[in-house]
Amino acid sequence: MAFSPQHFSAHGKLMLFGEYVVMRGVPALAFPTRMGQTLEVEPAESFSWTSYETGQLWFSMRFDSDLNILETNNDSVAQKLMQILSDVKIQKPDLFNNPIAFETQANFNRTWGFGSSATLISLISQWSGVDAYALNEKHFGGSGYDIACATATSPIWYNRESKEVRNFDFPKAITDKLLFVYSGKKQNSQQEVTRFGDVEIEPYILNQLKEIMADATTADDIEQFEACINQHEQILSEILQRPTLKSSQFPDYQHEIKSLGAWGGDFFMATCRDLDEAKIYFIDSGRDTIFTFNELVYGI
Repeated sequence: MAFSPQHFSAHGKLMLFGEYVVMRGVPALAFPTRMGQTLEVEPAESFSWTSYETGQLWFSMRFDSDLNILETNNDSVAQKLMQILSDVKIQKPDLFNNPIAFETQANFNRTWGFGSSATLISLISQWSGVDAYALNEKHFGGSGYDIACATATSPIWYNRESKEVRNFDFPKAITDKLLFVYSGKKQNSQQEVTRFGDVEIEPYILNQLKEIMADATTADDIEQFEACINQHEQILSEILQRPTLKSSQFPDYQHEIKSLGAWGGDFFMATCRDLDEAKIYFIDSGRDTIFTFNELVYGI
């Protein structure tokens, strides 16, 4: 049966608090980003998939109704995508009765760590009706907070065990003094989660982190928020046996710096009092991909 072209969209993500320990029952605080990915699905003469990043084609594939790959420019990506679509077909076989053309468009650099895999899973879920969390757990793992961010309408509180999602907002007294800076290095979140798997954490430490995140969501000014950042970074530093990003790379920075997600790469957040002065500091350090809260975070 023919169908009209369909359009779906998914937001990227940044984890503000709860990195690593979200896997141990500690809620995560996270931001959906304005940058994200879209999916167009329409009837076609044959099955195909094309993916674009900031307008440039980076992946293409042709396949048949049995999900055999006929042609592709990236075999490893094609194999992964076929595994995901195979799970969809098991649950929704009628979706593949007639040829379809899929096209994704990401308006961000995939090395930034905004969630190219999670947005893909969310888009496929929105199109097919197959549960996004189950697909993500099987094919990529992790906490699933990035799946929650993909369809979130504001910053969120997320619980991995219950999949509960709550919206919350920060006051302008905080958001007007935040910058998001690309570290210049992509971090492999799956490897980091695996490496963290054997680390032992006392229950009272997890409770402390829960209290810090509760305080962060109710902070009224930047000083209170910075206190939460500092406490969270120090505790995670002890758990991971790694120095904080600020102490190792920006010891002379006057305010606070917070790793976002897996430590060692992707974006980090910096508090400031003057946005322009802070931008100059990080540009001088060689980090020139910088966003304000209003430029980056969706749903404000």
